[in-house]
Amino acid sequence: MSERYKEIVAIVSEVIDFIDADNAYCYEIGDGQINYVYRVEDVQGNSVVVKHADKAVRGSDSMLLSTHRSAIEHKQLQVIGEIVPNFVPEIYYYDKDRHILIMEDLKDYELLSEALLNYKIFPNFAAQISRYLFETLFRTTDIVVPSRQKKQEAKALFNPEMCEITERLSFTEPYFPGELLHYTPENEAFIRERIFENEQLHFQVAYLKYRYKNFAQSMLHGDLHTGSIFINQDTLKVFDPEFAFYGPMGFDIGTLIGNLYIPWMITYMTATEDKVEFTFWMEETIERILTRFFIEYDTNYDALVTDTMARSDAYKEHMHRQIFSDSCGYAGVEIIRATIGSDRALGLKRSRSPEAQTQLERILLGIGEKLILSRHDMVNGKNLVAEIRKWVDQLMQEYA
Repeated sequence: MSERYKEIVAIVSEVIDFIDADNAYCYEIGDGQINYVYRVEDVQGNSVVVKHADKAVRGSDSMLLSTHRSAIEHKQLQVIGEIVPNFVPEIYYYDKDRHILIMEDLKDYELLSEALLNYKIFPNFAAQISRYLFETLFRTTDIVVPSRQKKQEAKALFNPEMCEITERLSFTEPYFPGELLHYTPENEAFIRERIFENEQLHFQVAYLKYRYKNFAQSMLHGDLHTGSIFINQDTLKVFDPEFAFYGPMGFDIGTLIGNLYIPWMITYMTATEDKVEFTFWMEETIERILTRFFIEYDTNYDALVTDTMARSDAYKEHMHRQIFSDSCGYAGVEIIRATIGSDRALGLKRSRSPEAQTQLERILLGIGEKLILSRHDMVNGKNLVAEIRKWVDQLMQEYA
């Protein structure tokens, strides 16, 4: 083993008693751009994951980030672990001086992002992730928890550096010409007209960006896409919340929904008979996530809300509509970012013909634009899925 790996094993041996450090080995398992992630495993198969947040990010020695992101991740997992312990990895140890998290090894799971590209179906996913979303988002608002407690938690999750990355990558860069964007040359004129020079779209994205920056509604994961979820046929684990902060509920919901529409669209465009079941399941899953979240909301609101001024049917309905429209808007923002942004969705990096790639980009950007501009017209998950299917069929004919 390298000296670095030996150092990681030594750290684990200091604090973890179920690893036989004398007969353990270490290797890097993460391929992300920011942190170093290792597995330490002994000859009996006992293992842990070690995540190290260095000042110099993994993808570039010249790019520096505050190591405070490690404290943010630990805090979020600690709080959320008390609310939904079955849906996050267990934290065994946190070293605030060395910025190291030692946690449960999820080697019996796979990344949802990769599984979806292989057309795998997970029947329990919608029920479990909607439960995660409701419990983590609603139970951390200050209409449920005491206002002072919520403000203290928000202070602990003050995360300006990571939020600034999202503000740039999701809400700014995709809307202006730049060398970091990715799209086919054939889409240059289309993107200039529909994205770069679309004043109404810019206005609405600016508003969503403002809410992201200023509406400290709930404790967010902050980067809840399919690459932040480990899954198997029984359950799931949401991980990697270093972008966590207090913001609008709809940002987490919308980011996930928008991210799910990427593999759905890729499959729908090239649907063969053997992919029909997967395509149907994806649509059904998106609808069920939204439907189940708001069933939980409507069912539990009266019992959970402690703020007397929020205990009214009018406020309950207003908040319901606000969360849903925010979710639609942020789903559109995520689709645009994941389609042409500097860090595109995994499925868009796969090889396909220039004609197919051009059409795929146009349709996804069209969906994103419509979700942002029409978000107040959407009423529920069933309506959203039906409208997007209608938009897609129209766009496929238009751009064929």
